[in-house]
Amino acid sequence: MERDERIIEASEVCKAPTTNNKGKRKQEDNYHDNRNRRPRRAESDDEGLKYNADRREIYLDIKHKAILPNPNPMNTPIEQRNKKLWCEYHKECGHTTRNCRELKRALDKLAEEGKLNRYLKSPPKDKQSKAAKEVQETHSSADTNLSINVIAGGFASGGQSSKYKMVNSTNTKNEPLLHPPPGPKGIPFIGNLHQFDASKPHVYLAELAKTYGPIISLRFGRVSVVAVHSAKLAKEVLQTQDLNFCSRPPLVSMQRLSYNGLDMAFAPYNEYLREIRKISIVHLLSSKRVESFASIRQEEVSRVMKKISSLSSASKIVTLSELLMGFSASNICRIAFGKRYEDDEELSRRSKFHSMLNEAQAIFTSFFFSDYFPTIGWLDKLTGKFSRLEKIFKVMDAFL
Repeated sequence: MERDERIIEASEVCKAPTTNNKGKRKQEDNYHDNRNRRPRRAESDDEGLKYNADRREIYLDIKHKAILPNPNPMNTPIEQRNKKLWCEYHKECGHTTRNCRELKRALDKLAEEGKLNRYLKSPPKDKQSKAAKEVQETHSSADTNLSINVIAGGFASGGQSSKYKMVNSTNTKNEPLLHPPPGPKGIPFIGNLHQFDASKPHVYLAELAKTYGPIISLRFGRVSVVAVHSAKLAKEVLQTQDLNFCSRPPLVSMQRLSYNGLDMAFAPYNEYLREIRKISIVHLLSSKRVESFASIRQEEVSRVMKKISSLSSASKIVTLSELLMGFSASNICRIAFGKRYEDDEELSRRSKFHSMLNEAQAIFTSFFFSDYFPTIGWLDKLTGKFSRLEKIFKVMDAFL
């Protein structure tokens, strides 16, 4: 018995306290885990896709295209937000549009789908949609120095394709050139210009689509043109890839009357266009600025209503097209220049103003040899087109 009691006491003395050691070992494990665990890195603008413009500029450019998803409401309580910072994407205060993380994720997703290639410094090559690849494969020509234009509902209503220029500039003699889409055969030097029906372009292109399919290749002199006659491809060109096709072809009359493409309506899509659009939106088209012109609009509307009333009471014909044109001209002139050119007592000035607009519209749609045959552009001087263009340019310049 004594021997057994001594063995039991010795075993109790040597037994380690299990509860305390377990707690101590757990603390040591947590300590080493915390030391080995790397701190979580916050999301940064340097990560992922790189853009050539900030988020706000991109948002202002694409917000009217209905391709951005609706943002989720902010989780931060409104009492804890910075009331001086406003997010145009969320339409709430708390942070700026340039620092909106959710906007960045939405833009990254659109860029991966190939919808924001114009804003990317290095667009992803494997993220293009099927229709985009179909359009890009058809953009080719035997001459790598030519540009390509897109027709969608009218003659030369599209623009230059920067993507087409990029593809053709990379071709070398060792690489085979891509074949253009099918289309009617033209004749040397003139191409299909003699076959094109400028009076009914939509009917002419619809007939060609029945023979050659939804993508048609034409050549007007030195200018290669691709006509799209499919709802799917039209959406791809005009909506999904609109930034690649939104620039208008640099026609002679357009370049001259827009001061070499400085006008916002005819400027090519670049940093300059984004800057002047931003200035126009902030300083001219803002809600506060538009409200300041409300009195001018109300006065012009009342003038039109009085004119209609006087003509109807006298049983005279009311030509709405002329009245609406005068209403628009008076609004624009009063807002932009502070003058009216529609007063009844100034019929000569009004006639001069209308004739200037009509002449400018006519010269915009005139045919210039320089646009399609640069080598014989001197014929425009013989036909008087250049002198007519210079005359209307001086009239408009003096008016502005």
